[in-house]
Amino acid sequence: MRLVSVTMTGNNEATIGEAIASVAAWVDAVVLVDTGATDRSVEIAREIAGDKLVVRRFKWINDFAAGRNFALKAGHEAGGEWAVMVDTDETIDLRGEDIRGELERARKPHFMIAHESGTYTQPRFFKLPAIGKFDGPTHEAYPADSLGADRLTRCIFCDKPKTPEQLKEKFTRDVRILRAHILKRPKEARWHYYLGDALENLGQYRDAIKSFKTCADMRVWDEESAWACYRMAQCWGTLKEWKYAVDACAKGLAIHPGIGELAWLAGWSAFKAGQHQQAVYWSRIAISLGLFRGCGADVKRILFRNPFGLWEGPYNVLHHALRALGNEREAMQADQLRLKAILARAQATQARPLVVAAAEVKAS
Repeated sequence: MRLVSVTMTGNNEATIGEAIASVAAWVDAVVLVDTGATDRSVEIAREIAGDKLVVRRFKWINDFAAGRNFALKAGHEAGGEWAVMVDTDETIDLRGEDIRGELERARKPHFMIAHESGTYTQPRFFKLPAIGKFDGPTHEAYPADSLGADRLTRCIFCDKPKTPEQLKEKFTRDVRILRAHILKRPKEARWHYYLGDALENLGQYRDAIKSFKTCADMRVWDEESAWACYRMAQCWGTLKEWKYAVDACAKGLAIHPGIGELAWLAGWSAFKAGQHQQAVYWSRIAISLGLFRGCGADVKRILFRNPFGLWEGPYNVLHHALRALGNEREAMQADQLRLKAILARAQATQARPLVVAAAEVKAS
């Protein structure tokens, strides 16, 4: 079995070295798609990959899907039977995964792997020649789930942090590209969702809410529509419109009753609105749908997740709400369960529990 990596690059000399180094040792060829680099990106890749490097040229046309489809084709032409896709600002961490064994035993043509945050998964291993195609000029989609995909349990991909300036440039670019794309394909919910994502990250919360609402109302894919409601609620919370945030979460649960984070966020929003008893009720619903003493593991989900909201988050809200109601005994019990949920999440995700606990308590 011949395994290749595929990477698109422009002027990425600051990050490409780590990306290539994360895969070069365990693949048979490193296929680099040069979209017009004028810096040292290709040279750096060659220094790391050596004789394994295969360079292909692709004229950039402001379409990430076109570039990725070309990369998978180039991987096949380089003799690849499987390809792992890694971007120049990412690294792949096998974390002990027997990757060749998994690929040789594969019954489906794709493998999904999780982002290091645990908030979503993406198809990163592709049987070649690829049977599907990426679609979309940015936030491009690949139909791995409908074509058949399994999930690797250890391997993850990691992002290299971007500066505030780089993030602003990225989200501004996405808004421009997606607005033009939506004019051509206005009835496809995905593009409205990611337009909302870019607008929210630019601080344009009310415009983001409109885009998320459009996605949710289309009801194309229940998981995406429900998560668009979650993102609406986040925006309403940032605007301190807590009652609207609760309403958005309730709408999301009506679309997909298995998304436990919606109940958690509804509870937190109710607490912030001063509706402490309502916060208790929402939190208990969230606990029942969560991953700690709940049925969350039985809910089939592909992309969107908030691990905090599925593990310790509901107990955090329950603790604060019960204390506000004067029920100190049950509040303390909720806090003890919160700590147990933190440890359980750490064990499940191989994280460091004290670091996770400190970060999430501060975030809440």
